[in-house]
Amino acid sequence: MTTRAVTVPECSATATSDADLARAIAAIPGDAWVYSADELVGNTWCCDLVAGHRQDHVVHVQTVEFASNDPDEYWMQWTNGGKAQLVKKPVCEAAFNPHTHDETYCLLPEEHEGPHTDGGQHWV
Repeated sequence: MTTRAVTVPECSATATSDADLARAIAAIPGDAWVYSADELVGNTWCCDLVAGHRQDHVVHVQTVEFASNDPDEYWMQWTNGGKAQLVKKPVCEAAFNPHTHDETYCLLPEEHEGPHTDGGQHWV
């Protein structure tokens, strides 16, 4: 499969972590999360998807694979005007160039809408 880089506008939706969500994030298993719940209350998170998407908004919160051998990752998910919640989903397995050894992998949840991204470039 051939991939190509594309330029796309990013979604501008944001969500703010309340005390319940902050406690849930701070309780994610593993040693990788370094913030306490108190430090997370009031943080603003931006949607990781592209502008105009039809799915719920989502932002990557935490990778737990290194700590627990669990391939799923934690995401904050919300609808327009809805309360954000912490969800666990598999990550997309798309690679920008599957024929090289320096692959760049997609950092969105599996079955996401729109192009893939590594947090910097987008590709289809």
